[in-house]
Amino acid sequence: MYPKKLRQTVLSDYQTCENTIPQLAKKHHISRYTIMAWRRKAALLRRTRGQRRQAQPSPRTRRIADLAKIYKYEVVGEMFGITKQAVCRIVKRWGHV
Repeated sequence: MYPKKLRQTVLSDYQTCENTIPQLAKKHHISRYTIMAWRRKAALLRRTRGQRRQAQPSPRTRRIADLAKIYKYEVVGEMFGITKQAVCRIVKRWGHV
């Protein structure tokens, strides 16, 4: 049986930090299945799958968006080894930043 304080700490970490469940389990020396069970009992929402949305573009992405303002998307795509559609997606997402 685990102390109530540990459960509260783990669930608080789950809600506030970016660590995965296996990382939290390792940090607190408990099973990941225990964390999932506690999460279900506390009726906490599951996290979404996939990578978290970035707040700022990477330097490479910034460079692609900047060059796309000057050159055609095809040319920029060839420079970076990506398709013109990928360049278009980058410009739509990061062109205003």
